[in-house]
Amino acid sequence: MESGKKFRYAEMLKLHNTTANKLLIDNITIIPDHFKADARAIIEHYTIWSAKWDELKSKLNPAPDDEFVFENKHRFPKAAAQNLETALHDL
Repeated sequence: MESGKKFRYAEMLKLHNTTANKLLIDNITIIPDHFKADARAIIEHYTIWSAKWDELKSKLNPAPDDEFVFENKHRFPKAAAQNLETALHDL
């Protein structure tokens, strides 16, 4: 099994996604209007992804080295992330 599919790595991803989501939510008012749709797309993705993550964790109660993979049809909005990253670099 690839190490990236272990629960321990999924936990790290969850922590970082939760932090990024909170930063976007807490700072949505200072994001320029023309980037708010991008921020909201990422917030929506993290919210859906997090709910699915929590549901699977509750169902499996995995150990750190257990496989932890779930299907998520709501894909990460790469273009939105790229738009925000470009805007940040342009500051």
